Amino acid sequence: MAGGLEDGQVVGGAAAGCGASRTDRGVRVVQLTYNQANQLGDGSMAPENRGLTPLGHRVVEALNDSRLMVDLSHSGERTCLPRQHGGKR
Repeated sequence: MAGGLEDGQVVGGAAAGCGASRTDRGVRVVQLTYNQANQLGDGSMAPENRGLTPLGHRVVEALNDSRLMVDLSHSGERTCLPRQHGGKR
């Protein structure tokens, strides 16, 4: 069984706590947004469609480094674009 976090708001204001400490607790997937915009990026219902924030970019990098899956469901189009967030996996 794999655990997941829905809506990246649980990350708070720092990317530091979203990687290895989450895998130690059984988390294997983190959903960046849930329909609305949050501190990581715009969700699918956010009219601005701005993509990832600077914090969102750092969080994606930390998740990649920790080999956690980045869940893009419910994220806005620009938030999902691979060239936008530099996903490695």
